[in-house]
Amino acid sequence: MSTAKAELAVPRPASADPERSPEAGGLDVSVVVLVSERPAPLADLYREYSGPLVEDGLSFEFVFVLEPWNHDLAEPLGPLQAAGEPILLREAGQTLSEASLLAAAAPGCRGKILVAMPAYRRVSAQGLLPLIDRVRAGADLAVARRWPRLDSPINRLQTRLFHAVLGGFLGTSELRDVASGVRAMRADLLNELPLYGDLSRFLPLVALKEGYQVEEVDAEQHLEDQRVRVYGPGTYLRRLIDMLGVFFVLRFSYKPLRFFGLIGSTLTLAGAAILGVMFVQRLGGRGIADRPLLLLGPGRRDHRSSDRGRPSDLPAAPLGQWCWARGCERSRQMSEAVRDRPLHIFTVDLEDYFQVGAFEGRIPRTGWEAQPRRIIPSVERLLEILARHDAAATFFSLGWIADRYPKLIRQIAQNGHEIGSHGWWHTSICDYAPGKFRDDVRAAKDRLEMESGQLVRGFRAPNFSVVPGSEWALDVLIDVGYEYDSSMLPIQRRASGYPGATSEPHLLHRPGGELLEVPVYGVTRSTLRQAEAEGRPGVFYIHPWEIDPDQPKLQVPLKTRIRHYRGLKKTARRLERLLGEFRFTSVERRLLSTSADATPPEPRSWQDGGARTRAVAN
Repeated sequence: MSTAKAELAVPRPASADPERSPEAGGLDVSVVVLVSERPAPLADLYREYSGPLVEDGLSFEFVFVLEPWNHDLAEPLGPLQAAGEPILLREAGQTLSEASLLAAAAPGCRGKILVAMPAYRRVSAQGLLPLIDRVRAGADLAVARRWPRLDSPINRLQTRLFHAVLGGFLGTSELRDVASGVRAMRADLLNELPLYGDLSRFLPLVALKEGYQVEEVDAEQHLEDQRVRVYGPGTYLRRLIDMLGVFFVLRFSYKPLRFFGLIGSTLTLAGAAILGVMFVQRLGGRGIADRPLLLLGPGRRDHRSSDRGRPSDLPAAPLGQWCWARGCERSRQMSEAVRDRPLHIFTVDLEDYFQVGAFEGRIPRTGWEAQPRRIIPSVERLLEILARHDAAATFFSLGWIADRYPKLIRQIAQNGHEIGSHGWWHTSICDYAPGKFRDDVRAAKDRLEMESGQLVRGFRAPNFSVVPGSEWALDVLIDVGYEYDSSMLPIQRRASGYPGATSEPHLLHRPGGELLEVPVYGVTRSTLRQAEAEGRPGVFYIHPWEIDPDQPKLQVPLKTRIRHYRGLKKTARRLERLLGEFRFTSVERRLLSTSADATPPEPRSWQDGGARTRAVAN
């Protein structure tokens, strides 16, 4: 079916009754579609669910509420809007839960009745009409119950378990399909209920507990909702946490001390009892400084035990002073040992937290501009750590970063670090055609050289995407003018890694010339020690976001969340320890000679040197 025919197939909303016309004081219905997870094609969704409303003579509008990186999904709605269909688009400025999306959209809706539904099909389109009729008859909120259930036994079992656990928490079993996500309500109901986090899923329960009239209406289950759905453990864990949150809101929102009172009182009484016993013992002349509960507290320890292991030249001192002296002595000994160690290579993949490969499905590059930026404080902290340990590094920067933060690139270069290229966009090689890849790496090289005043000699592919079958990219790098590549991981990964590759820096002989390959090997202390034993440098790498525990937390699958966010608070401390034990420098200083042909390029203005770069950036 052509686009024109598809548009004509959409019935136009009409209202023969002037009292129900939009001009007479609002619409009958506002349908709010929350475009968050697994959305269906929005134009098809509109055509399907607007049909019964038109046939019933209702005046209506469809409000699609999108997160910032989902705006591309709304493009097919453009022709429908231009044709006069009652479609409104609302785009959030940041990541929001479904409850927040609904709360943000509701004030701008003109309908007397508000229908909320996900951007995927749960019930048939005809199932909206009984919900609307029930609210018209006096209900505050009507919930669609998918009945009869035609989906798999696995889906039905999950629903039963969900409601069993929910009933155990809340002590209610009046609603049997809270998870359907399709409900109709009075337009002003949302102003009267607490709505935040993921509470939109449990909105009927909140309304029920608050004394509102909530009714459940049977609706035919949609064919697309009958597929088997098994989610990851993170999804089930989030649902359990959501139920705990609803339990707290419904039971203790007005008197929270009822929830915390018993625990707090118990701990307070236990602590008072312990302190009382020790106070009596102290009054009786018994020492308490060596008791387990006060081991690190004030007081003097028994020197017969505490002096053991302390250097004989240190006078008797409290435990804290002794530990500080031992730490200073250990630091002095480690510094002398580090000066005798061989040099390893320290590299940085210069990209912001939202540009990592694991987030590509969540935040495409069209959504980068809308994200809060953390790159400057992260890099400045990393530069301070490197300076504190007199270490140099190679920063493989995105051209996108250099374009937005030229002063940051100059700051890195002025601190004595090498600038390398990470491509313009954070795109894997396998997603490029050779010509497009050439434009990308050439534009990034030009821009980085312009801002840093250095000759950009090295390249690292995003996601270490030089894999078997993509060796053509090495020839492109040679042709563009790169002298070395650091994109090979001598391991097997799902979408990266080059099994069988050597872990030592080596020269590649390609049809287009020679290219030094510097594989990444030495990301742990044990592999760095192994490299030292084999007489070669280890190659360590890190991202600036890894030392930024305060970065925004995105809603991503559990596995991705664990891999990205776990241990961020400890990374800086671990990095300090690593730099205190090993010596590091850049690729250029460790492996490349400073020959005459390695002179920085002539400074160029952005207008003079950027035709190629602008083409890639656009």
